[in-house]
Formats: sequence, C-alpha cells, structure tokens
Amino acid sequence: MPEIIDTINCLDDLPKFIKFQKSKKDKQELLGADRFYVLFQHYFSLMYRIAVSMFKWDINDTNLNMFVLEQDLINTGVAVIFKEPALDRLICAKAVGQGNLDVYGDYTEYQAITRNGLVYNGLVPGENCAVIFNNKLHTPLIQCVSTYAGDLAQAHHLIEVNTNQQKFTSVFTCTKETKKTLQDAYSMMQSGVPGIAIDSAVGQQLAQTQLFQPQSPYIADKLYTQIRSWWSLFLTNLGVDTVPYEKNERMNSSESSTNDEQVLINRDFMLEPRIVGAQQLKNVFGIDTTPHYSADTIDFALKFIHSQAHDETIELAKEAGGNIGNI
Repeated sequence: MPEIIDTINCLDDLPKFIKFQKSKKDKQELLGADRFYVLFQHYFSLMYRIAVSMFKWDINDTNLNMFVLEQDLINTGVAVIFKEPALDRLICAKAVGQGNLDVYGDYTEYQAITRNGLVYNGLVPGENCAVIFNNKLHTPLIQCVSTYAGDLAQAHHLIEVNTNQQKFTSVFTCTKETKKTLQDAYSMMQSGVPGIAIDSAVGQQLAQTQLFQPQSPYIADKLYTQIRSWWSLFLTNLGVDTVPYEKNERMNSSESSTNDEQVLINRDFMLEPRIVGAQQLKNVFGIDTTPHYSADTIDFALKFIHSQAHDETIELAKEAGGNIGNI
C-alpha cells in the first residue's frame, strides 16, 4: 500500500509568482507593481499553456493523463508512469530520484508522488515503471517560462505608461485667484462642454497664464518589436521555427540558417528524452506510442506572435491622442 503524507501539497512543485511587499510607498508605485503582477500572471499563464501543450502523445490508454505528465515534466524535469496496485491501472506522477546512481549518474530507483499526496517507492526504470525526462539535462522548463513572462510583462507595462504619457498633461502658471477657475475650465474642456463663460476680470488675469506641455518620446513601437523578439526566442527554445513569420528585412539568410540550427538542437534536446521514455513504456507495459510536436500548438503560437503586428502600436497611439511620429 502506498504511504500517505499529509503535508504534501499537489501545488508545491508549481511556480510561485512574484509577490510584492506593500509598504508605505507612493501610491503610484504600488499601482505599478500590482499592474506588473497582473501582467506577469497573464503572460506566464499563456506561455505555460503553450509549453505544456507542445508535445502530443498518441496513446490509447485513457487512464493515462498525458497532460498531467507534461505538467510534471515542465515543473520538475522528470515524471514516471507505473501501475498503481490498488487501482490496477497505469498512472503518471512526478518522480524523485532515490537510491544509488549508475555509471552515467542516473538514479537506479525512483519515488513517485501523485497530486493527492500518495507516495510510491521502489520504482525501477525499465522493470516496473517508465521514467520520462523533460530534456537531456533532466531539468525543468519553468525557469524559462518565468524569465520570458517577466520580460514581456515589463515591456507591456512600459508600453502602457508610455502611451498614457502621450496624452500630455498640461501645466499652467496662474495666480491663486484664477487657479480654481482655470481648473474648472480645463475640466469642462476635456468633458467636451461647447461653451464656457467666465468673469471678464478673471479673463484678463487668465490672459497672463503660461502653458507648459511636457512631452515624452514615443517608444511603444520599439517595445512591441522587442516583445515579438522575446516571443520568437521563447518559441525557439521550445523548438519552434518562427522564421516564416519574421519580416524579411529583419532577418537575412545567415540569420535564418542560424535560427534553423537552434530550432533543430532544441527539438532534439527535448524530444529525444520523450521518445526514449516512450520506448521504455512499450518495453515494460506493451503500450506503443510515439511523442511528437503538436502541430495545433505550433500553429497557435505562430499565429499569436504574428498577430502582435506593428500596426497595433499605431492604433494604440492614435487612441491615446499622442504624437506617434514616423512609425
């Protein structure tokens, strides 16, 4: 019978999001930190879904949840498939190496931990279980997802700030007597009031008012280009070729050839351990399956980065009413 450990939480191996310690800082800084946190969660969730759906297992055993297997691979780098004695069927779970190491430095025995906290010891690869690794280094992918999600969230937040800056907050110099009148008049102007009546004496004083409109350079278009570049790098790390969706002027034949080599290396780096694990699954349990890249996931990912078109920055700036310059 399996050993039950109450302290094990099925979410322990999942990434912990960045948490901001709210102290007595400026309110705007706290709002910015909260916004970054939301954006980080958004991009992390999206990139995590792409990563965990990148590989497809054509398998007839409906008891095996290969999506859970891919989650364990992404989160911890190693997973195991074995026959649960009480249920008398195959299940998959995250694996922890135990026992001795062989001459290649791999564990000769593993411990399986299910999502509900059940622990199974004495699992020997090739004998009573099949051990599958995320890549040739047996490392997780969660750090890669978190890194790029943080970069994208920061760039997205900067785009929002820069776009809002294009609205040009107006600064006036005036007297104490005309300050309230000026503020009310400017608020009515922004509200679209067709006509504003003021006292003639106040109007003479307002004629002496000076106006300053500090301008911030528009950089959102460059940030959108950087966002697409980070998306491309992330997908390249997953073994996805993004060259067909890159602009011709941004990539010459030499860069394209280099990218193809990187894609092939990354594909082999992640796909081969899964193929080896599938062969082990066949040898131990007689289940024949061949893992491969999911065409649907690749198509979704490529269309997504292609949708991050440069024209979006123009429309965003136009909505803000800013000076977008020569984009």
